[in-house]
Amino acid sequence: MPIHRAGSKQLKEIRQLRSSRGTFVLSALLGLTLLWTFFSVQKVIARHRPLPSQLRAQTQAKQLSDHLAAMDFHPGQTWKDTDGDTVQAHGGGVIYHEGVYYWYGENKAGSTYTAYSLGYSPPRVDVIGVSVYSSTNFVHWTYEGLALKGGSHPDIDPSMVLERPKVIHNRQTGKFIMWMHIDTADYELARTGVAVSDSPIGPFRYQGSFRPHGQQSRDFTVYADTDTGMGYLAYSSENNRVMHISALTPDYTHVTSTYTKVFVNMAREAPAMFKHKGVFLIATSGCTGWEPNKLEVFWTRDPLGDWKSLGNPCTGGSDLENAFTFFSQPNFVMAMPEHPGSFVFMADQWDPEDLSASRYVWLPMWVDDNPDAQHDAKVSAWTRLNPFSSAHTISPVEVEVHWYDAWSMSHLSMNQTSRQTQQQDLKATFVDRGQQKQLPY
Repeated sequence: MPIHRAGSKQLKEIRQLRSSRGTFVLSALLGLTLLWTFFSVQKVIARHRPLPSQLRAQTQAKQLSDHLAAMDFHPGQTWKDTDGDTVQAHGGGVIYHEGVYYWYGENKAGSTYTAYSLGYSPPRVDVIGVSVYSSTNFVHWTYEGLALKGGSHPDIDPSMVLERPKVIHNRQTGKFIMWMHIDTADYELARTGVAVSDSPIGPFRYQGSFRPHGQQSRDFTVYADTDTGMGYLAYSSENNRVMHISALTPDYTHVTSTYTKVFVNMAREAPAMFKHKGVFLIATSGCTGWEPNKLEVFWTRDPLGDWKSLGNPCTGGSDLENAFTFFSQPNFVMAMPEHPGSFVFMADQWDPEDLSASRYVWLPMWVDDNPDAQHDAKVSAWTRLNPFSSAHTISPVEVEVHWYDAWSMSHLSMNQTSRQTQQQDLKATFVDRGQQKQLPY
């Protein structure tokens, strides 16, 4: 049969039909591809979409983060002054004078090194001086300079050791007296140094150093009793095995002949003395160099008399944190004038690899009446004279130092019941930290 060839019109129709079929096939394939992609994306989204419990945890975590950020104090974190510089006031203390707080401490903004290649050589920073900061609210601190400059006397030459400076104000003379631990790099000198100033921010005039009663003096504190005007010096002595407590002269620049030995063979150091309702208390650490250890508080009614232990007051952290004073060492306890019965426990988290980076742990401390000792006020005169009476052994107070990741001045006004309620509410409201703190070095 003859072959009939399609005309141009038929060829055009055939091409259009083929084109429409190709477009349909391509459209179908594209639609299937889009549909598969859509369901695949939905599966990925579903796989990564947080569960309701996860959403709640995320919300709680943000609430906790916002809650902590709004607080005044963040223990163990880098502390900046009002100029944005890291605070350098290690091993120090605070006084309150005419509406202003003054914070003194070692300026360690230098390189950390060891002085000797052989034998015991603790890490050190060359003596720079004693920093002083001021604040009207105890939260924001302004650097006022060096209250005492290193190098102004052989005792405070850069090659020496100047530690734990404390300042007390003498109301009779109007002078500000700075005490400090003065030593050589091998810690064999073991003396106390004294400086005096007419102003809380200095400059302090260095007076010299000595060994109280001819005895070694290393870690120490000074305390001025505003009720009686008496001053006291407490210092680790006899190779740090025994603590001595001496009465100060009326001008607070030297010791009298009166002193006593306490905590015999207990190897306590880093003392911080304070007072509440006629009861003297002293917080101490063990002797483990730069490493943290357990805090122990003692009490008495006479600093030159017998002291009795109240044990370890640390709460709020893990068992390990509580047992190691939140990985810190006490340096001072500040009585807060606007919160009677409340104190701020001040400690250092030492970093022996970089002493300038050592951080501060400030925590609320409460001293409460001991209900078990209430009968002490009712015992007879004969019972009080009896040296074996329980009235002489039951502590009239209880002490608590509580860990908070962050806290505010308002915490200081809480009584024992409100503190317990607040701690329970925090546990119920916010997610737990879920981890123990690590050593800062």
